[in-house]
Amino acid sequence: MNSMKWLMAGAMLIFGSIGLFARRVPLSSAQISLWRAAVGGLCLLAAAVTVGNGLSWKRIRTNARYLLMAGVFIGMNLILFVEAFRWTSIATGTICYYLAPVFMLCLAPWLLREKLEKRTAVCVLVSLCGLACVAGGSGGAGRNDLLGVACGVGAAVFYACAVMANKFLSGVTPYESTAAELLLAAAFLAPYVLVKGGPPLASLDGMGWLCLAALCLIHTGLAYLMYFTALRRLPAQTTAALSYIDPLSAVLMSWLLLGESMTPLQLAGGALILGATFLNEMKTG
Repeated sequence: MNSMKWLMAGAMLIFGSIGLFARRVPLSSAQISLWRAAVGGLCLLAAAVTVGNGLSWKRIRTNARYLLMAGVFIGMNLILFVEAFRWTSIATGTICYYLAPVFMLCLAPWLLREKLEKRTAVCVLVSLCGLACVAGGSGGAGRNDLLGVACGVGAAVFYACAVMANKFLSGVTPYESTAAELLLAAAFLAPYVLVKGGPPLASLDGMGWLCLAALCLIHTGLAYLMYFTALRRLPAQTTAALSYIDPLSAVLMSWLLLGESMTPLQLAGGALILGATFLNEMKTG
């Protein structure tokens, strides 16, 4: 059990450093997301075959509709998540992204016919108040903080939609579904990248190649493998608690390594968002 906790914590630390590496890759957000989805999907496909109890195309075909929906949502999620770091601080973008559980709670009564309890409703309202503080307390850490906040929130919305689509999957393993969704996301992004263009890969310097490789192989392939391996063996509340290493490490790393900071109002808003989602997950986990 302890080894699985360390594995989950390691995955969260890797996720928390995505913004640091994405900032060093001089490609468009769509290009970075395409490569992450394609390479990460292939890594998870290999994991499904080797450590994920095999790969069944029949299970994938049976769930094709929801996998396709989730793939599109993940494609948009990846673009907006990277784009948030172009406009605002890594800390602000990551905290806004952690509104995803709030949007899941809002979608659940509509899509899953789950009852919205009073405590959950209060957590949603507190999180939205936190978002208002983060958006209204801009410290000018980025070129356009409000646009960065919007991108972070948009990424959270699409991630929540992807999770909801996964709720309707049946019989497929996490490795299979994640591999399929990432590869479908890559297929969804490819036409846009081809039409829109952007800086060619040949323009990358050594650091750019290193950071892009890390985003694809470590932040997507390896981190997802670590996450799903630990997820299968850890209690839900332990997973929920450890997941907050991601935003907290992102805040610390952006401050220590990049000198980025949040205003007191933004810090209060971040505390409201993370605190409200944490308390609700501890209650429901």
